[in-house]
Amino acid sequence: MLFPPGELILLKENGEFLLPYNKLMIYYFSGTGNSKNVALWLSRVAEENEIECNMINIASVDTLNIDPPDPLH
Repeated sequence: MLFPPGELILLKENGEFLLPYNKLMIYYFSGTGNSKNVALWLSRVAEENEIECNMINIASVDTLNIDPPDPLH
């Protein structure tokens, strides 16, 4: 586990307390499959650490009708 759930993390650079991330959006393009494998690995690590994860293959995105991500979801 990267961080114990719900614990505060102390940043040494400025001394501020922050909560760990709880969501991850992975955008990838993979001509050979290597980038997709890395995206899948990141997704598994995120889920093991209770981080909600979504993957988007940018090759399959309709570039004329892109909706911006909702920062609240």
